[in-house]
Amino acid sequence: MNYSNSFMSLIPDYYTAGTTYTNAVTAYNTFISNNKINYGQNYILERNFRENLISFLNNGKPKVLKTAAEGIFMVRLTNLSFTPKQQLGRMIYDFSCDLTEIAPVNSTNIQSYLEL
Repeated sequence: MNYSNSFMSLIPDYYTAGTTYTNAVTAYNTFISNNKINYGQNYILERNFRENLISFLNNGKPKVLKTAAEGIFMVRLTNLSFTPKQQLGRMIYDFSCDLTEIAPVNSTNIQSYLEL
């Protein structure tokens, strides 16, 4: 889900001011190796990603929603709720919200609502 690193870098805790990307990747990989962390079980990275995603969804800005059945809508999200699934180790969350359609999707509305 984070192929383009849109919500966070894959090495958030190691890529600081003055650090080159190569050095940050090396530091991150060393941390993973030294602590015997399986790449699929990095709870710190999962938490950081989840917090950034929740902030994005909860920022009050309009979003563009595409559904297979009904097409594309410009919506505002309200009443967001995130509940961790206990049986899945609290790594997976249930998500619910109310969506309100605010405008038809066209280039004028996208520019004005999404501030491109």
